[in-house]
Amino acid sequence: MSFTSNLFLTVLLPVTFGFVLLFRKNLTCQNVFLLLINITTLLFFGLSGIILLAVMCVLDYFFIRLIQRNNPSRSATFLFVFALLLNIAPLLLFKYTGFIFETVNSLFGTALLQPQWIVPVGISFFTFQALSLLSDVKTGKITYRPKLFEIVFYLTFFTTITSGPIVRFDLIHSQLSSRKIEAENINNGLTRLVIGLGKKVLLANYLAIYVEDVFSYTESYSLSVPAYWLGSIAFTLQLYLDFSGYSDMAIGISKIIGFKIPENFDYPYIAKNIGDFWRRWHISLSQWFRDYIYIPLGGNRVGVPRHIFNLFVVWLLTGIWHGANWTFIAWGLMYFVLLVFEKYVPKAALFLKTHFIGHLYTLFFVNLLWIFFRAPSINAACVFVARMFGVGSIGTPVEPATVQIIPFLIIAAICCTTVIKRIASLKENRVIKVLKPIALCCVLVLSIFAISNSSVTPFIYGNF
Repeated sequence: MSFTSNLFLTVLLPVTFGFVLLFRKNLTCQNVFLLLINITTLLFFGLSGIILLAVMCVLDYFFIRLIQRNNPSRSATFLFVFALLLNIAPLLLFKYTGFIFETVNSLFGTALLQPQWIVPVGISFFTFQALSLLSDVKTGKITYRPKLFEIVFYLTFFTTITSGPIVRFDLIHSQLSSRKIEAENINNGLTRLVIGLGKKVLLANYLAIYVEDVFSYTESYSLSVPAYWLGSIAFTLQLYLDFSGYSDMAIGISKIIGFKIPENFDYPYIAKNIGDFWRRWHISLSQWFRDYIYIPLGGNRVGVPRHIFNLFVVWLLTGIWHGANWTFIAWGLMYFVLLVFEKYVPKAALFLKTHFIGHLYTLFFVNLLWIFFRAPSINAACVFVARMFGVGSIGTPVEPATVQIIPFLIIAAICCTTVIKRIASLKENRVIKVLKPIALCCVLVLSIFAISNSSVTPFIYGNF
């Protein structure tokens, strides 16, 4: 069930908030009820996800007990590796089997029938959470014995399961037994929820219409050069507003019911270089790869060739994690090249970091690489980029829609900066105290109205 569906906003969410407030002093009742909400939310996406998660939870519970009982022996290592493979197998099966078959058919001219799987919602996110739990148990970061209920709750938590943030087990575990429903958190949570909803429904969904039009014309029909540039910029803004909007809603909802989950964005489009961008974008994913892939491989405490190899592995896997398409692999490897450049051409990196041109360099390449993220194929992405620079599109008249989208792009771009945060942090006087709730109510009403008058647009990262 999407966060932006009327059923979720008008029924499930108020019921959840009401129950939690009613039993705010009884964490056991709250936890049981929230687990039912987790399962109910998953039911709307089909039974396959629930069955898969149930099997994963039970298997992980028993593997964790066996690993803790035998740590640090070889048998514990074997059990750990076997458990990892069992958790990764469904992700590979559901998400990448079709891609593998398609690649084999393309390379060898075969006609293997591709299986038509219904991919369980959020499989990439809950798989990574399961892997982090197993790893933390094996390395001794988790010394207590997790209960089955805690594991099930952690892997099915309805605020994070479809699009993150990727949360560590220890964080959820500590809050299952110790959290408070406080007026300040409810107020901050509601504010964050409404802001996230507005980002998604009022901004990202509107940008999506123009983005779809521009990208659908890439190979069949040529648009003007400005259309391709503004189309790419529109997708850059749409993706941030869509994904950060979801994260805002997830964080806001969690705050209201007493949970604190990590931030996932820190205004990435004001970054000074690519490394800075990835410290600000999808923070929980970057930290996951750092802690469970990059550092175990040796991180940067190795020789230059090995360090470059470590970065290559991380960014290859980052691309693969995002989707079963060569476009995502190309996208990840191009970031690898840029990060190696910044690391091993320090004078250029220092210049970019200390001058405004660093912002332009970052935005240029981030915007360019998002095209590969959005395009259906590498060929389509290359055609799109070529037409941005005039190949096959010079002389085409500027379309009316291209001119009309410019004011909206400016508004969306402002919402991607710290301007709104600075306004919100102004010392509250009488005027601000009155205007703030009015503004939030307007955003909420307009968002619900927009949802009621259009089909529900899924969050982009829900596909991953």
